[in-house]
Order: sequence, then structure tokens, then C-alpha cells
Amino acid sequence: NKVTARITVQVTEVKPNGNLSVSGTQTIKQNKEEQKITLTGEVRPRDVTKSNTVLSSYVANARIQVDGKGPIANKQKQGIFTQIWNIIF
Repeated sequence: NKVTARITVQVTEVKPNGNLSVSGTQTIKQNKEEQKITLTGEVRPRDVTKSNTVLSSYVANARIQVDGKGPIANKQKQGIFTQIWNIIF
């Protein structure tokens, strides 16, 4: 999968080695569909640019989670019979 977004995060902790634990969430609502992107990870202060940005490739232990709610997300969920079939086989 490929996700392209700019997310504002906050520093939640300064580690003993000086690294920054960061976390942030961005919610996008469009056409009765809601996408929520959550990013957590650890950043070295030297990787923060002059414009106060960091590329995701510089986020250690990055966890990027994308959740959706709405008609499209509901269509992508498996029905109960499919779930049972997958459990059995």
C-alpha cells in the first residue's frame, strides 16, 4: 500500500538519548467517508529540517495506521459467512 499525507505530530517524550517520541492523528472526511491516519514513532533531532519537518523514512519504529468509516469501508468488510468460511478453511 502507498499512503501520501502530511501529518502534524507532537513530541510526547524526550528519550534519555535525546530522541523524540512523536504521535499524531489526521482525520479526513469526504463524501460521507472518514479516513483517520495515525502516526507514532521516534525521531532523531538532527533529522528534523529547518522547516520543522521529517520524512517518514527517518521515523524509527514507525507505526502508521489508516482506519476508515463509511459506505466504502463497510463494503470492504467481509460478511459473516465469509468470516466463518475463512475460520473453517
